[in-house]
Amino acid sequence: MKIQKRLRVFAISRVSYWPRIALTVFAALAVVFLGAQLANPNAYGGMRIMFLDATRPILATWSSIGNSVAAVGDGVANFAELRSENEKLTAENERLRTQELLALKLSDENRLLRQNLHVVPDAPAKFVTVRVISDSGSGMVRSLIVNAGRTAGIKKGHVALVNGYFVGRVQEVSDQAARVVLITDYNSRIPVIAGDSALQGILNGDNSNVLKLLYISQPQMLAPGAAVLTSGKGGGLPPGLPVGRIQRWDGTQFRVVPMIELADLRFLQIVDYGLSDMLSEFDAPDKRS
Repeated sequence: MKIQKRLRVFAISRVSYWPRIALTVFAALAVVFLGAQLANPNAYGGMRIMFLDATRPILATWSSIGNSVAAVGDGVANFAELRSENEKLTAENERLRTQELLALKLSDENRLLRQNLHVVPDAPAKFVTVRVISDSGSGMVRSLIVNAGRTAGIKKGHVALVNGYFVGRVQEVSDQAARVVLITDYNSRIPVIAGDSALQGILNGDNSNVLKLLYISQPQMLAPGAAVLTSGKGGGLPPGLPVGRIQRWDGTQFRVVPMIELADLRFLQIVDYGLSDMLSEFDAPDKRS
């Protein structure tokens, strides 16, 4: 029992003695260093620089490891996103491939039918790309001024397109400029077909951002989202130009939104389908008579 008590006392004294000495020494060193630092702020500049130089490789290594771990985490997340995106693109590619095969088949059938029926081919279209220099849109008029005119071959009646979508027609032409009346103008009336049933009607602007689809004989056959295309009736426009999509039925008529945001137009393609010259020749009096 005496030996155990002595060992216990020795262990207690041994455990509690040295930490006190170490704490006292470190506190004294801290006071000395603090006093020296206060007396001369640059006293330990060299030591700090040496410490930084010594620890820089370690810090750089840890920073590199941290960046690598972060990059791996981002890579894993990106890989999951890429995998999901790849699955979507694969399905989209298959769908487009099927549509391409169907389009090739229909194109070949169309070519054979044209040959068998001796259809007169349309004249090749010519176009110039022009820049919008002025927007004369207001509550009464919806039109644009472009930086090309007669010198560029532009004539009244030429078609204005944006990425293949019909947006208006040339109304007035000078030597170096032309005015294009947009489809939303109050005076714009376009013969169109709508929906899969190709119902015929007139698309009329009212100086707002949407258009009115009038004279539809069977409105119950049209639904929101149906495409509206030019019909080619009247000879002023070629058939099949996309104009807009049906937005809603307001109880008396359909409202149609254009395919293109007309407020942000910067460039137009002025296209000559050869219709204006054909119509002028048809309307001109026969000189032989």
